[in-house]
Amino acid sequence: MRTFHLTPYYFLLQAFDKTGEAMFGEDWSGQEVRTGAPTMDLRPIKAEQEAIEIRLLSIADRQAAIRGEVNLQLSPEERERVGGETIALREEQIELRVRRSELPDLTHMTNEDAERFERRCAVETELRTAIQNGALRLIAGDGLIVEWNKWAMEDGFNVNFYLSTVQVPASILSTGSAPALVLIEEFETWLKRFGVPTAPPDPIPLITQLENFFREQFKGDPELLTPREAFFDLASKTFPDASLRKLRQAWDNAAPDERRKGGRKRKRV
Repeated sequence: MRTFHLTPYYFLLQAFDKTGEAMFGEDWSGQEVRTGAPTMDLRPIKAEQEAIEIRLLSIADRQAAIRGEVNLQLSPEERERVGGETIALREEQIELRVRRSELPDLTHMTNEDAERFERRCAVETELRTAIQNGALRLIAGDGLIVEWNKWAMEDGFNVNFYLSTVQVPASILSTGSAPALVLIEEFETWLKRFGVPTAPPDPIPLITQLENFFREQFKGDPELLTPREAFFDLASKTFPDASLRKLRQAWDNAAPDERRKGGRKRKRV
């Protein structure tokens, strides 16, 4: 028995692309999700990523050392110092992890373009902010709602817009990597904030317009006194582009049997 359907969802990549198109219109190329800035421009981001990773390792080492110190006989003053340092290290660790979660993922890039990369970052920021403030729900797998603000404080959290995946921190749940989904209905409602124009309605085919026109005219001639040629003449003036073939086709589709018999009907005495 099927218990999960993908029908109500967009993959995160689809949501990313639709958001970009709504934000940037004709400037949106569709290539942004795999675009990085020119290599020189990426150096600050790479440097920040490396600095964060190095500092996180340093913090982990110091936390391990502190855990070893706690097992020793410490004076009250030393315990207070260690406790304060532990709190400070944890706060810095959380801050660094959150910042890391907000940096662009530099993997899976196939081309470099500064303007496309700026658009990519703008769209990622919009979606991330919407998820963080609850305007959109990001769903991992078959129903696990991503708590971005909470998960970003833990080690291992990552969202890949291109692959549409969420890496769930092991401290949250041992799910590992899961598909990243958003509810279509919820997303489309949120997307309206960008003023996405609704598609114009499809034009009504001429044959349908003619059929509707004839039906309206029939209402004013309940006794069937008006000949077909008079209806055709009026329709030709109202719809100059209508050929005689179209008029005949519309008449055959719209006229009831008694009108298709032809000839002027005599008034009953």
